[in-house]
Amino acid sequence: MKVEQSGYTTIELAVTLAIASILTSLAVYSFADAIPRQQLKEASQNLVGQLRLARQKAIADGVNTTLSFQPEQRQYDHPILGKQILPNHVRFGTPVGVIKAPNEGSTIPEDGISFNDNNATFQPNGMISELGTIYLHNTKEAVAIRVNRTGRIKLSRWNGNDWE
Repeated sequence: MKVEQSGYTTIELAVTLAIASILTSLAVYSFADAIPRQQLKEASQNLVGQLRLARQKAIADGVNTTLSFQPEQRQYDHPILGKQILPNHVRFGTPVGVIKAPNEGSTIPEDGISFNDNNATFQPNGMISELGTIYLHNTKEAVAIRVNRTGRIKLSRWNGNDWE
């Protein structure tokens, strides 16, 4: 009489565990790389929305409304929302390799904020007192948030060669 045994051999288990380990390490590496990218995307979209909110407050209340940036602390003060802190992987400024500003004739400031005294002030008519750009970056990517004289806000991304 022949007895059938079911189960897996030690070699089959070892190969399965090795493949699972390789796939897990690849997934963790990809996920770790995605975190700074996602944080930069969320921080830039948040800031664009908060600039628009400050502009609307200036129009609705009929008074100047100012966002004040403190690049060294990675934060800014919003007139409605209070102190806002950038995510861990996001900084003001640009990473190495960004060689020009998105608008011709201007330069990228060292601290990443081109507004005088690091203050963006919207007037009651919705215009901004001076045009300026806020630069945010992680280790590999950069975005520029430009505010023109009429208060229009535009987000640009650095593609490695130019702003788009």
